[in-house]
Amino acid sequence: MTKKYAYGAFLAAALAVGGQAHGQLKNISATVLQSQTEAATSCTILATEGPTWRGLKGVVVLAEAADAWSDPALSIRLLENNEVMSNDTWTGNYYENGQVKAGLSPAIFSNLLRTPAGPRDAALLVSAPPGWRICATSQEVSSGTVLRRASVSITDVTVGVIALMGAAKNHSVSALKASREVNGQIGALARELAGD
Repeated sequence: MTKKYAYGAFLAAALAVGGQAHGQLKNISATVLQSQTEAATSCTILATEGPTWRGLKGVVVLAEAADAWSDPALSIRLLENNEVMSNDTWTGNYYENGQVKAGLSPAIFSNLLRTPAGPRDAALLVSAPPGWRICATSQEVSSGTVLRRASVSITDVTVGVIALMGAAKNHSVSALKASREVNGQIGALARELAGD
């Protein structure tokens, strides 16, 4: 049976005790030990205040190797609607509710946050309404029971999404091309702006 280690759950518990989110999520991160049989999970609640793009928050979720042999795979679950996204190599395709989708270009990650540290790292751009709960699970692709270190982070990039989509709306060719590559709900909205 796979055990899940919860990192960042303390934040969700603290917010539940307080009744509502008073702070604004910028970044939550943890360095975890994981294997092919032992997953690491980190959860948070998206900020209820601050900027949104068409009512959505944008977050970049990373699972990055913290040692030479680590090869993390990433899975995201939005708890309000059970939408699931997964990625095992940030430069490759990703899955959204079991369907394969084209991955993001390095330019998107550079514009919104930064590129992941290594070629085997995993990354996703996710959008959801303010106040939604998001959990990120990282697990090794192929290490059996050998524990490996990885860093998992969830970062609010809504301001960057607004800038990217604003440039697309103003018909900047490079931003318009880049906005067509963005996945999930943000991608659908970007394609709508582009007239696709």
